Amino acid sequence: MTQTLDAAVNDALNRLGDLANKVWSRSELELYFRDGYDTFCRRSKCLFDIYVIENLPPVGNWQTDLEKYLAEQIPGMGLTDSPFHFTDDFERNYGVEGRYGGSYSGPAGMTSPSDRQYADTVDAVPTTVTGGPLPQSTVEVLRVTYNDRELYALGSAQARRLDPNYENRSGDPQFFTFDKDGIFFLRLIPNAQGDAVYDTVSGSWGTMTYTDDTDVSVVTTEVSGYNTGGYGILRHRDDMFPTNGPWGTPTRVHPTDANIKVEVYRLGRDLGNHPFELPDSYLRYPLYYAMSQALRRDGPGQDMELADHFEQRFEMGIHRMVSKRSKMDRERVGRLTGAPTSTQFGGLGWPQAPYPYENRW
Repeated sequence: MTQTLDAAVNDALNRLGDLANKVWSRSELELYFRDGYDTFCRRSKCLFDIYVIENLPPVGNWQTDLEKYLAEQIPGMGLTDSPFHFTDDFERNYGVEGRYGGSYSGPAGMTSPSDRQYADTVDAVPTTVTGGPLPQSTVEVLRVTYNDRELYALGSAQARRLDPNYENRSGDPQFFTFDKDGIFFLRLIPNAQGDAVYDTVSGSWGTMTYTDDTDVSVVTTEVSGYNTGGYGILRHRDDMFPTNGPWGTPTRVHPTDANIKVEVYRLGRDLGNHPFELPDSYLRYPLYYAMSQALRRDGPGQDMELADHFEQRFEMGIHRMVSKRSKMDRERVGRLTGAPTSTQFGGLGWPQAPYPYENRW
Protein backbone atom coordinates (compact mmCIF):
# COMPACT_ATOMS: atom_id res chain seq x y z
CA MET A 1 0.00 0.00 0.00
CA THR A 2 1.23 3.48 -0.85
CA GLN A 3 0.45 5.91 1.91
CA THR A 4 0.49 9.67 1.52
CA LEU A 5 1.02 12.24 4.25
CA ASP A 6 -2.63 13.27 4.13
CA ALA A 7 -3.83 9.68 4.65
CA ALA A 8 -1.32 9.18 7.47
CA VAL A 9 -2.57 12.30 9.29
CA ASN A 10 -6.14 11.05 8.97
CA ASP A 11 -5.07 7.72 10.47
CA ALA A 12 -3.32 9.42 13.39
CA LEU A 13 -6.25 11.74 14.17
CA ASN A 14 -8.63 8.78 14.02
CA ARG A 15 -6.53 6.80 16.51
CA LEU A 16 -6.27 9.85 18.75
CA GLY A 17 -10.04 10.36 18.57
CA ASP A 18 -9.74 13.90 17.24
CA LEU A 19 -10.97 13.91 13.65
CA ALA A 20 -12.64 17.25 14.38
CA ASN A 21 -9.24 18.81 15.21
CA LYS A 22 -10.35 20.09 18.59
CA VAL A 23 -7.02 19.20 20.24
CA TRP A 24 -4.47 18.73 17.45
CA SER A 25 -4.40 20.53 14.11
CA ARG A 26 -3.53 18.81 10.85
CA SER A 27 -0.48 21.04 10.37
CA GLU A 28 0.84 19.98 13.79
CA LEU A 29 0.47 16.27 12.94
CA GLU A 30 2.10 16.84 9.55
CA LEU A 31 5.13 18.35 11.30
CA TYR A 32 5.38 15.34 13.62
CA PHE A 33 5.15 12.92 10.68
CA ARG A 34 7.90 14.68 8.75
CA ASP A 35 10.15 14.66 11.81
CA GLY A 36 9.41 10.99 12.55
CA TYR A 37 9.98 9.97 8.93
CA ASP A 38 13.36 11.73 8.79
CA THR A 39 14.37 10.34 12.19
CA PHE A 40 13.46 6.79 11.17
CA CYS A 41 15.37 7.00 7.86
CA ARG A 42 18.39 8.70 9.44
CA ARG A 43 18.79 6.22 12.29
CA SER A 44 17.88 3.01 10.45
CA LYS A 45 19.64 3.94 7.17
CA CYS A 46 17.02 2.05 5.23
CA LEU A 47 16.95 4.06 1.98
CA PHE A 48 19.80 3.42 -0.46
CA ASP A 49 20.49 5.59 -3.48
CA ILE A 50 23.13 6.45 -6.07
CA TYR A 51 24.00 10.01 -7.05
CA VAL A 52 26.22 11.12 -9.91
CA ILE A 53 28.78 13.92 -9.86
CA GLU A 54 29.06 14.68 -13.55
CA ASN A 55 32.65 14.60 -14.79
CA LEU A 56 32.03 17.50 -17.14
CA PRO A 57 33.48 21.03 -17.30
CA PRO A 58 31.88 23.01 -14.44
CA VAL A 59 29.00 25.34 -15.23
CA GLY A 60 27.46 27.92 -12.91
CA ASN A 61 24.75 30.53 -13.34
CA TRP A 62 23.96 31.81 -9.83
CA GLN A 63 26.02 33.30 -7.02
CA THR A 64 23.91 33.81 -3.92
CA ASP A 65 21.18 31.81 -2.20
CA LEU A 66 18.78 34.68 -2.86
CA GLU A 67 19.45 34.51 -6.60
CA LYS A 68 18.84 30.76 -6.56
CA TYR A 69 15.62 31.15 -4.58
CA LEU A 70 14.24 33.81 -6.91
CA ALA A 71 15.13 31.75 -9.99
CA GLU A 72 13.37 28.71 -8.53
CA GLN A 73 10.13 30.70 -8.40
CA ILE A 74 10.17 31.17 -12.19
CA PRO A 75 8.88 28.13 -14.16
CA GLY A 76 11.37 26.89 -16.72
CA MET A 77 14.36 28.74 -15.25
CA GLY A 78 17.38 26.44 -15.54
CA LEU A 79 19.72 26.28 -12.55
CA THR A 80 23.05 24.55 -12.12
CA ASP A 81 23.78 22.41 -9.07
CA SER A 82 26.63 24.61 -7.85
CA PRO A 83 27.17 28.36 -7.69
CA PHE A 84 30.16 30.08 -9.20
CA HIS A 85 32.05 33.10 -7.92
CA PHE A 86 35.07 33.27 -10.20
CA THR A 87 36.06 32.08 -13.67
CA ASP A 88 39.68 31.04 -13.21
CA ASP A 89 41.54 29.32 -10.40
CA PHE A 90 43.96 32.19 -9.75
CA GLU A 91 40.96 34.28 -8.63
CA ARG A 92 40.35 31.93 -5.72
CA ASN A 93 42.67 33.95 -3.48
CA TYR A 94 40.58 37.07 -3.97
CA GLY A 95 37.70 35.37 -2.20
CA VAL A 96 39.96 34.28 0.65
CA GLU A 97 40.97 37.89 1.14
CA GLY A 98 37.32 38.79 1.52
CA ARG A 99 36.87 40.77 -1.66
CA TYR A 100 34.02 38.49 -2.80
CA GLY A 101 32.75 37.21 0.50
CA GLY A 102 35.33 34.49 0.98
CA SER A 103 33.54 31.90 -1.16
CA TYR A 104 35.43 29.02 -2.74
CA SER A 105 32.75 27.97 -5.28
CA GLY A 106 34.33 27.76 -8.72
CA PRO A 107 35.97 28.18 -11.06
CA ALA A 108 33.30 28.07 -13.75
CA GLY A 109 33.92 29.72 -17.08
CA MET A 110 30.52 28.86 -18.57
CA THR A 111 26.97 29.70 -17.58
CA SER A 112 25.05 27.12 -19.64
CA PRO A 113 25.52 23.38 -20.18
CA SER A 114 25.26 23.98 -23.92
CA ASP A 115 28.56 25.92 -23.74
CA ARG A 116 30.49 22.76 -22.85
CA GLN A 117 30.88 21.84 -26.51
CA TYR A 118 33.23 24.81 -26.88
CA ALA A 119 35.37 24.07 -23.81
CA ASP A 120 38.04 22.21 -25.82
CA THR A 121 38.46 25.13 -28.20
CA VAL A 122 39.23 27.73 -25.50
CA ASP A 123 42.29 27.06 -23.35
CA ALA A 124 41.34 29.59 -20.67
CA VAL A 125 38.10 27.81 -19.76
CA PRO A 126 38.62 25.57 -16.68
CA THR A 127 37.52 21.97 -17.24
CA THR A 128 38.72 20.17 -14.09
CA VAL A 129 36.14 18.86 -11.64
CA THR A 130 37.16 19.23 -7.99
CA GLY A 131 34.14 17.29 -6.79
CA GLY A 132 30.53 18.15 -6.30
CA PRO A 133 27.70 18.70 -3.81
CA LEU A 134 25.52 15.84 -2.64
CA PRO A 135 21.82 16.41 -1.90
CA GLN A 136 21.00 17.65 1.59
CA SER A 137 19.02 14.45 2.15
CA THR A 138 22.29 12.48 2.28
CA VAL A 139 22.74 10.57 5.55
CA GLU A 140 25.97 8.66 4.92
CA VAL A 141 28.36 8.09 2.02
CA LEU A 142 28.90 4.37 1.48
CA ARG A 143 31.01 4.10 -1.65
CA VAL A 144 32.42 6.35 -4.36
CA THR A 145 33.49 5.04 -7.76
CA TYR A 146 35.26 6.59 -10.72
CA ASN A 147 35.12 4.74 -14.04
CA ASP A 148 33.47 1.87 -12.12
CA ARG A 149 36.53 1.64 -9.83
CA GLU A 150 36.19 2.24 -6.10
CA LEU A 151 37.91 5.27 -4.57
CA TYR A 152 39.45 5.21 -1.09
CA ALA A 153 38.20 7.60 1.58
CA LEU A 154 40.68 9.99 3.21
CA GLY A 155 40.43 12.68 5.84
CA SER A 156 41.61 16.11 4.71
CA ALA A 157 44.48 16.05 7.25
CA GLN A 158 45.66 12.67 5.94
CA ALA A 159 45.39 13.89 2.35
CA ARG A 160 47.48 16.94 3.23
CA ARG A 161 50.20 14.74 4.73
CA LEU A 162 50.30 12.63 1.56
CA ASP A 163 50.37 15.65 -0.76
CA PRO A 164 50.25 19.28 0.46
CA ASN A 165 49.07 20.34 -3.02
CA TYR A 166 46.34 17.72 -3.40
CA GLU A 167 43.68 20.35 -4.05
CA ASN A 168 45.43 21.47 -7.25
CA ARG A 169 46.39 18.12 -8.74
CA SER A 170 44.51 16.83 -11.80
CA GLY A 171 44.25 13.33 -13.19
CA ASP A 172 42.21 10.21 -12.62
CA PRO A 173 40.70 10.35 -9.10
CA GLN A 174 42.07 7.82 -6.61
CA PHE A 175 40.66 9.13 -3.28
CA PHE A 176 37.90 11.34 -1.94
CA THR A 177 37.33 13.50 1.14
CA PHE A 178 34.03 14.53 2.72
CA ASP A 179 35.08 16.53 5.76
CA LYS A 180 36.43 19.91 4.74
CA ASP A 181 34.97 21.68 1.71
CA GLY A 182 31.60 22.66 3.09
CA ILE A 183 28.52 20.71 4.10
CA PHE A 184 27.65 17.88 1.68
CA PHE A 185 30.56 18.68 -0.67
CA LEU A 186 32.60 15.66 -1.78
CA ARG A 187 36.12 16.41 -3.07
CA LEU A 188 38.01 14.17 -5.50
CA ILE A 189 41.77 13.57 -5.21
CA PRO A 190 43.22 14.31 -7.70
CA ASN A 191 40.69 16.47 -9.51
CA ALA A 192 38.86 14.78 -12.38
CA GLN A 193 39.49 16.14 -15.86
CA GLY A 194 35.92 16.75 -17.02
CA ASP A 195 36.22 14.21 -19.82
CA ALA A 196 33.13 12.00 -19.43
CA VAL A 197 31.32 11.43 -22.73
CA TYR A 198 27.58 12.08 -22.56
CA ASP A 199 25.06 11.61 -25.35
CA THR A 200 24.19 14.78 -27.20
CA VAL A 201 20.84 16.13 -26.01
CA SER A 202 18.45 17.55 -28.57
CA GLY A 203 16.26 20.13 -26.87
CA SER A 204 15.84 21.08 -23.21
CA TRP A 205 12.40 19.78 -22.25
CA GLY A 206 10.33 16.62 -22.53
CA THR A 207 11.12 12.93 -22.07
CA MET A 208 13.88 10.83 -23.58
CA THR A 209 12.93 9.38 -26.95
CA TYR A 210 16.27 8.17 -28.34
CA THR A 211 19.84 7.42 -27.24
CA ASP A 212 23.00 6.85 -29.27
CA ASP A 213 24.15 4.17 -26.79
CA THR A 214 24.71 0.93 -28.70
CA ASP A 215 24.64 -1.39 -25.69
CA VAL A 216 22.48 -4.46 -26.35
CA SER A 217 20.55 -3.84 -23.14
CA VAL A 218 19.44 -0.50 -24.56
CA VAL A 219 18.13 -2.08 -27.73
CA THR A 220 15.91 -4.41 -25.69
CA THR A 221 14.83 -1.70 -23.26
CA GLU A 222 11.14 -1.92 -22.45
CA VAL A 223 9.09 1.06 -23.58
CA SER A 224 5.48 1.91 -22.98
CA GLY A 225 3.46 -0.12 -25.48
CA TYR A 226 6.23 -2.24 -27.04
CA ASN A 227 9.42 -3.91 -25.84
CA THR A 228 11.62 -3.26 -28.86
CA GLY A 229 11.38 -0.68 -31.58
CA GLY A 230 7.87 0.39 -30.61
CA TYR A 231 6.35 3.64 -29.52
CA GLY A 232 5.89 5.45 -26.23
CA ILE A 233 8.30 6.64 -23.57
CA LEU A 234 11.29 4.92 -21.99
CA ARG A 235 10.38 3.34 -18.65
CA HIS A 236 13.51 1.56 -17.51
CA ARG A 237 16.99 0.43 -18.51
CA ASP A 238 18.51 -2.76 -17.22
CA ASP A 239 21.93 -1.16 -16.80
CA MET A 240 20.78 1.86 -14.80
CA PHE A 241 19.82 2.45 -11.17
CA PRO A 242 16.53 4.34 -10.60
CA THR A 243 17.77 7.23 -8.48
CA ASN A 244 15.14 8.79 -6.20
CA GLY A 245 12.85 5.81 -6.51
CA PRO A 246 11.66 3.38 -9.19
CA TRP A 247 8.95 5.63 -10.69
CA GLY A 248 8.98 8.32 -13.31
CA THR A 249 10.58 8.62 -16.73
CA PRO A 250 14.35 8.91 -17.35
CA THR A 251 15.45 12.40 -18.20
CA ARG A 252 19.23 11.99 -18.26
CA VAL A 253 21.47 8.95 -18.73
CA HIS A 254 24.81 9.09 -16.91
CA PRO A 255 27.58 6.97 -18.47
CA THR A 256 29.77 4.81 -16.25
CA ASP A 257 32.98 5.45 -18.22
CA ALA A 258 35.11 8.24 -16.72
CA ASN A 259 32.26 9.32 -14.45
CA ILE A 260 31.77 9.61 -10.66
CA LYS A 261 28.99 7.71 -8.88
CA VAL A 262 28.30 8.00 -5.15
CA GLU A 263 26.38 5.35 -3.20
CA VAL A 264 24.63 6.76 -0.14
CA TYR A 265 21.99 6.31 2.50
CA ARG A 266 19.46 9.12 2.26
CA LEU A 267 16.30 10.54 3.80
CA GLY A 268 12.91 10.04 2.20
CA ARG A 269 11.62 12.49 -0.37
CA ASP A 270 9.42 15.42 0.63
CA LEU A 271 6.10 14.09 1.91
CA GLY A 272 4.32 17.12 0.51
CA ASN A 273 4.87 15.82 -3.04
CA HIS A 274 5.71 12.13 -2.61
CA PRO A 275 4.33 9.16 -0.64
CA PHE A 276 6.27 7.35 2.09
CA GLU A 277 9.10 5.23 0.70
CA LEU A 278 9.15 2.74 3.56
CA PRO A 279 8.04 -0.88 3.12
CA ASP A 280 4.38 -1.39 3.95
CA SER A 281 5.10 -3.23 7.19
CA TYR A 282 7.13 -0.25 8.49
CA LEU A 283 4.66 2.54 7.73
CA ARG A 284 3.27 2.28 11.26
CA TYR A 285 6.46 3.56 12.91
CA PRO A 286 6.32 7.20 11.73
CA LEU A 287 2.69 7.00 12.89
CA TYR A 288 3.80 5.92 16.37
CA TYR A 289 6.33 8.77 16.46
CA ALA A 290 3.69 11.35 15.48
CA MET A 291 1.26 10.05 18.11
CA SER A 292 3.99 10.06 20.75
CA GLN A 293 4.84 13.69 20.04
CA ALA A 294 1.19 14.71 19.95
CA LEU A 295 0.48 13.08 23.33
CA ARG A 296 3.66 14.51 24.87
CA ARG A 297 3.19 18.20 24.19
CA ASP A 298 1.81 20.50 26.88
CA GLY A 299 -1.90 21.24 26.76
CA PRO A 300 -5.15 19.36 26.29
CA GLY A 301 -4.75 15.70 25.37
CA GLN A 302 -1.41 15.25 27.10
CA ASP A 303 -0.78 11.66 28.26
CA MET A 304 2.86 11.04 29.12
CA GLU A 305 2.42 7.34 29.87
CA LEU A 306 0.79 6.66 26.50
CA ALA A 307 3.36 8.89 24.78
CA ASP A 308 6.18 6.78 26.26
CA HIS A 309 4.40 3.65 25.04
CA PHE A 310 4.29 4.85 21.42
CA GLU A 311 7.89 6.07 21.64
CA GLN A 312 8.98 2.57 22.69
CA ARG A 313 7.10 1.09 19.73
CA PHE A 314 8.89 3.57 17.44
CA GLU A 315 12.27 2.52 18.88
CA MET A 316 11.28 -1.10 18.33
CA GLY A 317 10.67 -0.32 14.66
CA ILE A 318 14.15 1.16 14.26
CA HIS A 319 15.64 -1.92 15.94
CA ARG A 320 13.67 -4.16 13.57
CA MET A 321 14.89 -2.30 10.50
CA VAL A 322 18.52 -2.30 11.64
CA SER A 323 18.33 -6.03 12.41
CA LYS A 324 16.78 -6.69 9.00
CA ARG A 325 19.53 -4.75 7.24
CA SER A 326 22.24 -6.60 9.18
CA LYS A 327 20.74 -9.94 8.26
CA MET A 328 20.53 -8.98 4.58
CA ASP A 329 24.17 -7.83 4.62
CA ARG A 330 25.31 -11.20 5.96
CA GLU A 331 23.36 -13.08 3.31
CA ARG A 332 24.13 -10.86 0.33
CA VAL A 333 25.34 -12.25 -2.98
CA GLY A 334 28.94 -13.41 -2.79
CA ARG A 335 28.52 -15.76 0.14
CA LEU A 336 27.80 -19.22 -1.26
CA THR A 337 26.17 -20.74 1.81
CA GLY A 338 24.35 -17.80 3.35
CA ALA A 339 25.12 -16.46 6.81
CA PRO A 340 28.16 -17.87 8.65
CA THR A 341 27.31 -20.62 11.12
CA SER A 342 30.51 -20.60 13.15
CA THR A 343 32.77 -17.93 14.60
CA GLN A 344 35.72 -20.28 15.11
CA PHE A 345 39.13 -19.25 13.88
CA GLY A 346 40.03 -20.88 10.55
CA GLY A 347 38.82 -24.32 9.55
CA LEU A 348 40.26 -26.19 12.54
CA GLY A 349 38.80 -24.07 15.29
CA TRP A 350 40.65 -22.03 17.94
CA PRO A 351 44.06 -23.35 19.05
CA GLN A 352 43.93 -25.40 22.26
CA ALA A 353 46.45 -26.71 24.77
CA PRO A 354 47.35 -30.43 24.77
CA TYR A 355 44.84 -32.66 26.52
CA PRO A 356 46.74 -33.01 29.86
CA TYR A 357 46.37 -29.29 30.43
CA GLU A 358 43.24 -27.54 31.54
CA ASN A 359 41.41 -25.85 28.67
CA ARG A 360 41.33 -22.16 29.54
CA TRP A 361 40.18 -20.79 26.18
